[in-house]
Amino acid sequence: MWMSRDSIYSNEFHTFIVPAPNQMINFFRKIRRKFADNNQFLKYWRYAIGEIVLVVIGILIALSINNWNEERKDQLNIDHYLTSLQESLNDDVENLTNMENVNLFRLRSINYLMHITGKKAIIDSETGSTLDSFTEKKSLSLSIIPQKYWSELENINDPELIDLAFTWASRPYIAQFNKQAIEELKNTGMFSMIEDSKLKNEINDYYLDLGWTYSELKEINISSESKEWSHYLMTEIGVLVEDVRFMNEPLKLLENPMTVIYLRNLGFSANGRLKNAVRLKKRALELIEKIEEEIGI
Repeated sequence: MWMSRDSIYSNEFHTFIVPAPNQMINFFRKIRRKFADNNQFLKYWRYAIGEIVLVVIGILIALSINNWNEERKDQLNIDHYLTSLQESLNDDVENLTNMENVNLFRLRSINYLMHITGKKAIIDSETGSTLDSFTEKKSLSLSIIPQKYWSELENINDPELIDLAFTWASRPYIAQFNKQAIEELKNTGMFSMIEDSKLKNEINDYYLDLGWTYSELKEINISSESKEWSHYLMTEIGVLVEDVRFMNEPLKLLENPMTVIYLRNLGFSANGRLKNAVRLKKRALELIEKIEEEIGI
């Protein structure tokens, strides 16, 4: 039974005094009042919230530093591959300069042979190219061409130039470009990480153009033109290409209409290769400059 404000519960082992409900309410009210009086509850939550904020800020700072380090590593890798690509483009410029010089001399040589024999010459392409850009470093076998023949050729009967013209008519300079740098840049996934989308498009377009212009099939066809010329001279004229310059009167070869046709065909081919070399060299030089800006050189 209930006795006074508290109840007593007994068994053979223990006796418990159970507080009445209103006593429990009063007990919690006293605790709340004590916390309120001492401001301990508010202080506790302020401390807890402060700790949480510090932990969150610490995590965010750590993540930011980690992300910055990863981005810095990626950028260093990108710069490394772009530097390799720049070196590859410099090699392309050297090869394209050689191709430009060789085919410019081929075109002018064939035009020269046509002029001095009164035949119709090939229209010289307006590329602005001159053999003045020729240096010993990039000479190849062009070093055998005397400097006086680097500029426009005179319409005079010059035995030395006639020999050179027949010698160089069928030398197209077959393209050889190293694409390892661009392949590595793409295979490693670094190419897609370049932020400048315009630069990416220009790099991609350049290599597509280079691959299309100097495809393996096209270079085989160019080689075939030279072989056809050699075959013609050997079967129809009875001389080797290398022996034409040793003939007493090599210009008599142009009295045969087929010789003129073959030479004109070689001249048009030289003109096309000259224009392509000039165009692609310009693109390569522009890319080199843009890559320098990208990597901050």
